[in-house]
Amino acid sequence: IRGCLAEHVRWGDAFAVVYSVCERRSFLAAAELLSLLERTRLPGCAAVTLLGNKRDLEHAREVHAEEGQELSLRFGCQFYEVSAAESCAGAALAFHALLREARSLALLLHTPRRKLAAYSVSKVIFMSTCSHDSLHCIRLLQGGSEVRAGRGS
Repeated sequence: IRGCLAEHVRWGDAFAVVYSVCERRSFLAAAELLSLLERTRLPGCAAVTLLGNKRDLEHAREVHAEEGQELSLRFGCQFYEVSAAESCAGAALAFHALLREARSLALLLHTPRRKLAAYSVSKVIFMSTCSHDSLHCIRLLQGGSEVRAGRGS
């Protein structure tokens, strides 16, 4: 199942990693999933939220909120504790925040960036001696075609 999960991690844009605050084993499994996300995806390329569920069952709590916060800081993701039984509002807030982050990342990652190479400029202007009139001309290279500008052209 780990191989199948790793395949899904490669193409996903947003991940909600959910654990029960009443079950330490689920928290440890969530930490493993966050580690898998970190190893499989480039940092900052996917939105991730760590979600502690069953906040209303304080009497059965095995995982403290501070532990969830520390784990989310370690992996650089959002953190929420919610109670799906009490109200869907907390879970909805967490998922809306996750989707907003995923959308922002998608816009950032798909925004064209300027190339840093010295020869990546779209237009190159240089001086040369033209064979047609022996005067210096400026040649403008654009998209593989040459446009001559200058006296006598």
